[in-house]
Formats: sequence, structure tokens, C-alpha cells
Amino acid sequence: EFDKLNVRLVAIGHEKRSAQDFQDLVWKESELYIDYQRTMFTAIGDRWLGYSALFRPSVALNLFRTYMKGHSIYGNLVGEGRLLGGLLIVGPGNTGVVYEYREDVFGDHADPQVVLDVAKRIANQG
Repeated sequence: EFDKLNVRLVAIGHEKRSAQDFQDLVWKESELYIDYQRTMFTAIGDRWLGYSALFRPSVALNLFRTYMKGHSIYGNLVGEGRLLGGLLIVGPGNTGVVYEYREDVFGDHADPQVVLDVAKRIANQG
């Protein structure tokens, strides 16, 4: 649906480890970049959780949901996993960031309907 809106989607990771698994399983045929300097992560607050956060029930539930969808959880257990991610939607031209979502716990993600609604709004601006 994003293609119909002429909205470009890219993923940005902070390490190459498991990036190919992510692209093969989740981000098929879309652009994936590695931000070794973690500039994007700084833009969303450079937030880290301690290892104790791995034992939160919400994290276990997120891992279970991922597994039940048929996705591998292996890639989520390798590498530096304490850095929280998020989502930035950048509008056309010099609009800048029009939507920001910050991951609260490991495995959390933005509401897909909200993301689609924002994409539709910015598509109608251009």
C-alpha cells in the first residue's frame, strides 16, 4: 500500500549481524541500511535497556508473538540487543520528521494503522 502512496520505506539497523535475516524474513525487497555511528538511534533518544529488561513479561510476550508468526527469534538473540529502536517518518522536501515512535521494550513496534495514516497524510501533501 505504501507503493501506491509513493512513500519510500527504508529500515536502518545499527549492526550488520542478523541484518540479512531481518531483510529475508521481514523487510523483503525494501532498502536496509546499517548506521554504524548510530545517528538515527541518537535522533530517537539513544535509549538503552539493561539486561534485566529481558526478563520483563512484555518482552517474553513479544518474543512469543514473533515466534508464533513463524519468524525466527534467533536474530533477536545475537548481537547488541539493548539499544532500543523506533520509527521516524520524514515528510517531503524540508518538512522534517512528521511522526516519531520510540520502542518502549524489546520487540515493541509502532501501530501499523497509525503509520499508514501518517503516510496517507503526507502523500496527500505532495
